[in-house]
Amino acid sequence: MKNQRVLELANKFADMTKMKSPVNVEFHAQRQRFSDFFEMFRKNLRTIIGEMGSEISTLKGREFDTKMLVLLNKVYHDVIEVYRTTKQDDPYAAAGKLVQLVLERPNGPVIENLDFLTKHHLKQTNVDFGETESLRRPQIRSLELLKTLATQLRQFMATYPLVKPPAGQSNRPVSLKENVQDISPGDKLGPEDVTKPGIIG
Repeated sequence: MKNQRVLELANKFADMTKMKSPVNVEFHAQRQRFSDFFEMFRKNLRTIIGEMGSEISTLKGREFDTKMLVLLNKVYHDVIEVYRTTKQDDPYAAAGKLVQLVLERPNGPVIENLDFLTKHHLKQTNVDFGETESLRRPQIRSLELLKTLATQLRQFMATYPLVKPPAGQSNRPVSLKENVQDISPGDKLGPEDVTKPGIIG
């Protein structure tokens, strides 16, 4: 008899109805936010890393102060490490590291100072020429973008703090594939599985 299979499906449906509790609703809303947050975080950080790498090359060519360049390179590689260790099932961990790196001591004031010095140096070494639509002077903006992103991340995490998962559930977002359970041909009911009225099990 395949009644066990029917009971399993019934229990699965019953578990789904439990999702209506406030804790479950908020928890599953969090998992959707995790997915959106992860994509936004990674996309913006990748853009910033690309700009920072280009700016470092420009500053080297403009003979920026060696000690300051070493500090800027350290920030650059620290940001790459945060990007590399960002996990889809726990994006807040990496986001917290970035917030601490960019906005808190001891690195916060250093980044603030580097932002000022790099922009000042670039301005001082710019060649005087008439800019056109296709020919513009290089800009330094990655550190400013980094500070803006870190501020937004901190605000988002404060607005949507982590919700503890209900008992027996993972904090990891569940993909569509994991939600779909294949039913093999062997699971189909046959003539011997027809139940008779009044008989249970």
